[in-house]
This record gives sequence, structure tokens and C-alpha cells, in this order.
Amino acid sequence: MDIRQKNMVILEIQTYLRELYKAGYAIPMITPDGIYGSLTEEAVRDFQRIEGLEESGAVDFNTWEKLVFTAEKYRAIYTPPEKISPYDTLLCDGGLSLGEASDLIYIIQIMLRALHIYDYSYIKVNGIFDSDTALALEDFGERNGTPTPNGKITKELWDALAIAYSQYILKNAGD
Repeated sequence: MDIRQKNMVILEIQTYLRELYKAGYAIPMITPDGIYGSLTEEAVRDFQRIEGLEESGAVDFNTWEKLVFTAEKYRAIYTPPEKISPYDTLLCDGGLSLGEASDLIYIIQIMLRALHIYDYSYIKVNGIFDSDTALALEDFGERNGTPTPNGKITKELWDALAIAYSQYILKNAGD
């Protein structure tokens, strides 16, 4: 293994150790630099002690396997979830016609109903762009400075709705 490959492996080890530190492991905080110095050795030794491995301070096969497995497990837990953006051509190309049905309209109806401050409880969550949904969108757009002409849900209206819904979710997450 040449020096460049060795430094890349050390950098990977240090990255895993840093992730475990951020996940709450009682190990020193590592700044990945590709150099296996005393702080990296100490972090490896602490990790080995915590995981019941031989405390050598060196990354052998067992330490490597446990380090990768544990870091990946915590990465899956602590990485923020992927965001979706369902705003699509159905909404931006010419708007919606009364009676149209789609999964995206379900999402819009759920978001509108959740916004209790506007009292859109009369909306049926059925995935159909009906007159109640159209009226609620028009009202929401007017209240938020993003009017919706002829059932067209502009990007600005969609963004305002998504932000209002996200704020509602964050505010009520502990309830």
C-alpha cells in the first residue's frame, strides 16, 4: 500500500471516529487529516475499550469491522431524512381542473387540514381537486401573499404552504 492509499484509509478511520464522537461516544474528537497521530490512537483505544475489543490503539480487522458497522449504524440514525419535493408539472403547467385526482392533491389536502389556524377542517382528504380544496388554496394564497389564479398552484404558493406546514409540524412535534 502506497503512502497515499494509507493516508486515505487513515482518513476513513478518522471520519468514522468523528461520527461516533458526534453520536455521543466517549472518545476524543478527531479532525480527519490522514495522519495516524496520538489523538487518533487514543480514540481507537477508547473505542476498543467501549466495544470490548483488545485495546491496542491499532486498527486490526476486528476493530475495523466493528468501527465501520457502528459508525454506519449511527450514521443511519443521525443523518437527517431525505426531503422530497412533490411540486411537479401537474401543478405548474396550467394549473388544476376541478375533479382532477392525484396523490399530490392528497398531500396538499393533508397540509391544508393540518393548518388549524386557518380552519380548513371542511376539506375532504380524497385526492380530488374539488371546490372546497380550491377555496382553501385561494384563501391560503390570499392570506400569504401568494394568490392562486384559476387553480394554478405557483411555486411561491407551494413553498408558502410547505413552510407553513413544516412550521406547524415542528411546533407540534412534542404534542
